Amino acid sequence: MTPPEIRLAALCDHALVGQDGKVSLLGIFRNISVSGLPAQHPRMFLVAILGLDVGADNVIVRPLPPARQPSIRSPPGNRVPAAAAPASCSPGARRSNRAIRP
Repeated sequence: MTPPEIRLAALCDHALVGQDGKVSLLGIFRNISVSGLPAQHPRMFLVAILGLDVGADNVIVRPLPPARQPSIRSPPGNRVPAAAAPASCSPGARRSNRAIRP
């Protein structure tokens, strides 16, 4: 079993996956600033494209501040089915590029 690989991770205003399988990100955040805490952002998308072995994996998102201490006690999880790489990928590819859809 190969460890998961994060191929892309971004916070943005909106994200979608087209019928052709392309992931589109709109308004990628570089910095998030607030005038005071606690703060609330009206809406954002966390997009992660992972390299996973074929099969189902449990994915848990753990946001960490710069101090690297967990900020959420019970982070959300999602079961992600990873399909085999398409034939157009390099020969022998056995890992999946999979966009996680809510």
